[in-house]
Amino acid sequence: MGKHLRYYLGWRHDDISMDQDNLLTPASSWSKWVGVDSPKATISFLPGNSPYAPTISASFGKSYFTEDPRAGAEFNGPTSMLPVEQARLYQLVASKTFHRTDVKLTLGHETQNAEYGKIDSDQGLMFPLGPGRIRYLAATVRHSHTMEILWSAHKSIPGLIRRRLDGIKVATHPACHYCKVFPDEVVGD
Repeated sequence: MGKHLRYYLGWRHDDISMDQDNLLTPASSWSKWVGVDSPKATISFLPGNSPYAPTISASFGKSYFTEDPRAGAEFNGPTSMLPVEQARLYQLVASKTFHRTDVKLTLGHETQNAEYGKIDSDQGLMFPLGPGRIRYLAATVRHSHTMEILWSAHKSIPGLIRRRLDGIKVATHPACHYCKVFPDEVVGD
């Protein structure tokens, strides 16, 4: 879509099977097979060579989580809960790298169509709390070590080699990273 705009689309389908065998009252046993679709989409604006403008991304995604299928959980009948609940997530992310330091700011909003999970102390069963919503703001700062930068580029390094140094043994000081990683290829302890 151009050099400043990128988009990503995805779709995943999962089939979930749940069986609950009630040994005390076999008539209360149940089995469910549920299909869940989880779409996702992201659109990103890349600022190009601007030293100060961040990359901005907006995302939408849908996921699922399974409920507790213990005995007494009502998955059949008019007041039944679903064995699989859907969650939707919207995110806005701004990120920029300054001098090997990644800075990221994330604003998110997640909704769930139902939330079960509180356990009744008398019965030991879940009861519905209704739809759930989580809003958050997260800031992340990550500084890259020089060795991480070299390792991230290790696949492109062979194309830059002008003269091979195979077979040459080099003496190093004991704290050298190369000495620690490849002890059989250096002279000394």
